[in-house]
Amino acid sequence: MESDLESAAPLSTVEQHVEPGIGHPDGYSGLAILPFSLLATIKTAQAEHGLRHSDYLRYRQYCSRKLRRLYKAHKFTHGRGKFVSRTLEAGLVTEPGHLMIPLVCAERCWAQAMELKSQQEEQPDPRKRQHQVRRLAKAARWASELASLADARCDMRSALEVDAYAAWLQGCHLQEKEDWAAALVKLARAQKLLEELTRVSTVEQQAVLAKQLADVTPAVRFCRYHVSCGGGRAGAGPAIETEVVQPDADALQAKLASLAAAPDDERRSGPAGVSAIVWHGVSYPVRADRMRSSLAQAAEAGRELDRALAAGERLDALVALYDCLSGQYNEAKGFVRHALAAATSGSSSDAAEVVVDLRALNCAVTGTQLERAIERSALLLADVRARFALSQQPGAAMTAAHSKEKPRFAKAEEVVRVYDVILGHAKELAEVAGQVGGAAGEALMDECAAKAAQFQAGRCLFAGHAYLAQRKPREASAIFGRARKRAATAIERWRECERPDQAALAELEAVDAQVEAWQCVASAEYAAEEQRKADSVQDGVGGLGLNDAPQRPIAALMLESLSRWESFAGGSSGVPPPRLSAVPPRPAAVPAVSLQEVCCY
Repeated sequence: MESDLESAAPLSTVEQHVEPGIGHPDGYSGLAILPFSLLATIKTAQAEHGLRHSDYLRYRQYCSRKLRRLYKAHKFTHGRGKFVSRTLEAGLVTEPGHLMIPLVCAERCWAQAMELKSQQEEQPDPRKRQHQVRRLAKAARWASELASLADARCDMRSALEVDAYAAWLQGCHLQEKEDWAAALVKLARAQKLLEELTRVSTVEQQAVLAKQLADVTPAVRFCRYHVSCGGGRAGAGPAIETEVVQPDADALQAKLASLAAAPDDERRSGPAGVSAIVWHGVSYPVRADRMRSSLAQAAEAGRELDRALAAGERLDALVALYDCLSGQYNEAKGFVRHALAAATSGSSSDAAEVVVDLRALNCAVTGTQLERAIERSALLLADVRARFALSQQPGAAMTAAHSKEKPRFAKAEEVVRVYDVILGHAKELAEVAGQVGGAAGEALMDECAAKAAQFQAGRCLFAGHAYLAQRKPREASAIFGRARKRAATAIERWRECERPDQAALAELEAVDAQVEAWQCVASAEYAAEEQRKADSVQDGVGGLGLNDAPQRPIAALMLESLSRWESFAGGSSGVPPPRLSAVPPRPAAVPAVSLQEVCCY
């Protein structure tokens, strides 16, 4: 299913806002100023409709279908039956969809020109060459019309972006005509506009501008080479550099300066959100609008979760809120990683600083999510431990049998599984703390090490309970001994932290006391089991004899019952004869073989 170009653009491209005191000199001050993200719109459409694989025919066909839908949706058709040309004037532009009409027309002409160019690479054709130049000329005319409409109806940033796009198409047309000097003027203008817009844009906008700048820069270098070699008009080399900054360089510089001086909420259209997040005393700035919006939603979900925790909501409701919060953080991390991948491709010093900031922001978001995940696992751990303690009470089975509502008991293995989950979160948080570095990172790593030792001590406690339930007191005693060592290590690490958790220390002391008691129980059970085995062996060996009569009739043979402590002797009066083995031996089944196989042997 085809997606519209408007839907591919950010949400800000379809919103309108009226700013008092801002008007246009052409008499359109009463109309709303339209934000229009041109490059984000076309780059998304190109990637989704063929240009990812250089399929210009598919993209041109998409533009044709899209143009028909735009004409019909905005009631800008050209008559029925007979074609009646209609001109789109600035006074008729009331929404960004009207600006899409000349944009799609320019994209369709450009796509056809690129399609003809790719065909000429395989088989040169002068007629296709002329057709390609004509289509580029028409694309440049549509782009110029779009630039005039954007200058009258859009905000300053959108108008400059459209101006850069129009200058690029005009430069491409002049480049195909081999008018290198004029092409250099247009392409250099587009390059300058894109570079200046990058400085006052968000991280996501910078990624889109970098893609367009990657298309313009080689063309500028190519035209400059031809001009320096004497292409174009004679003696154009020195004059071109002067012409590039003429004729409206002062007006252009004034627009860029006013755009840079504008507040963020005026030059960056998008939903409101957080401008920075604070994690462990360090503030991490958030520059991209989509990240701001996503992190704002995550912050709201976190506040709702805190209210639910304070109100004492049910466990299932709290788990659902934790899952919703985790989804919000996953969405925010996706935006951060996308912006990080786009910024990593840049080579400037500003791009390097952006990469550092985005990596730090990614660590902060991931760390916050992991801390919330540890809180969720701690709630589940408290619930499953309470259910395990309920199952260990005297008469629990009898109470469950006579109760109408069956209590939800838990086994020790379930507690161990929850401990495994929370230990994984603690280890991941320690890795994030290692990436943060500094004093905050070291403090967080110490805290994570103490938490990991605390969780390991609890895990060993319930692993010992699991071995006791399986009647393995020897293994249980060894695990309980390890739990005491883990608890001692955890207490020592918590005391080494800058802010020791007193609740964790009290819990560890209680765990140490429980482990000591249960280790005594396991040791006693192991000793009793060993004594039972020794008594059984002694009784069995003492009851053996060749002349003793068996205490009960022998129903088996000695060779078939070697593990039983019984006497198989007999033969005296009133005693059955000894039964050592079957005489004659019982027939054994053998596989059937053919006569041919017998002959082979």
